[in-house]
Amino acid sequence: MTNAFLLGASRFKVEFPLDVSRVNPLDMKITGLPDNPVDEADTVVVLQCRGDIIADTNRLLQPEFSSDTLRAFDGEIHGGLRFGPGKKDSDYVMNWTKPDQSVTWPVRLNRATTYEVLVNYNASQKSAGGEFMVEFGNQTLVGKVAENHGKSIPLGPVSLNPGTFEIKVLPRRVKGDELFRLRSLVLQPK
Repeated sequence: MTNAFLLGASRFKVEFPLDVSRVNPLDMKITGLPDNPVDEADTVVVLQCRGDIIADTNRLLQPEFSSDTLRAFDGEIHGGLRFGPGKKDSDYVMNWTKPDQSVTWPVRLNRATTYEVLVNYNASQKSAGGEFMVEFGNQTLVGKVAENHGKSIPLGPVSLNPGTFEIKVLPRRVKGDELFRLRSLVLQPK
């Protein structure tokens, strides 16, 4: 990356350049943003690069944020799962009936961090008592399905080392018509 600036920075009466520095081989840091947004709807940062852009497709978890939300719609679905319609109240993964079905997110972490993990899903009373697992590389948290309608439920803590790994949600025991309708996982640094 050779340069970065704000698009539509004309209200500043000058070009509004930003400071760019390399954090590590995969990440760049952009600083110097104004305290108030350039545009109330969308502030756009323009990145000027020399040569081909090579991007890492793994999501970077950022423990300096208050939380990282892994939305079901951002995950990869496996084994015949389907996405819901995607509206505000139906942004979930559905049709969870078989043990080989899962949702995965390839992620990476730059420093060791302990997270409190919360899971957000919809489930009817018929699904209550089912069980699911959330795998973080070689660590696993187990949860029990309860009737729920879009509330985040604490699952437990997990301590993760830096590196690249996969986060995976999969059924352990399906009760009722389907396990649940997963909306998201929330990772809160402890």
